[in-house]
Amino acid sequence: MTSRVGRWLRARRGVDKHLAVYGAYWFRGYSCNPRAIYEKARELVPEMRGVWVAKPGAEVPEDVECVRPGTREYYDVLLPALKAIEIEYAWEGLFARTPDGLPYIGTHRRYPHYLFALGYGGNGMTFGFLAARLLLDAFLNRGNQDDLALFKFGRFRS
Repeated sequence: MTSRVGRWLRARRGVDKHLAVYGAYWFRGYSCNPRAIYEKARELVPEMRGVWVAKPGAEVPEDVECVRPGTREYYDVLLPALKAIEIEYAWEGLFARTPDGLPYIGTHRRYPHYLFALGYGGNGMTFGFLAARLLLDAFLNRGNQDDLALFKFGRFRS
């Protein structure tokens, strides 16, 4: 964390020098290089607490401490200074992705009178401005069909 909040939390609570958090391949399980590093660290530094982050259903040995991403336990491990704070309200955003990683921008064949901009895959800041320009052009009938074709619904149909 490089934010002011992160600096405040580290200064207030300190960094746990006896904690290492591991994760492999977007938290798919206990595997590869992180596994080898974890096992060697257990051997060389037995007082080190190693915690794995793995998605539900991922295979992790029973003797290995594991938390699920996005859970309260996950944040308690990563941000121990927040343990004492009760969660009053939570929300969740959907990060939908398309197969090619580009958003859908423009009309949909079943809804020709609506303009859409969705499926940013977490890249809303990057594609938001582009979508606004393309949708404005579409609304004002300025053309730009070649650019809109790159982001159209149904671009994966043959």
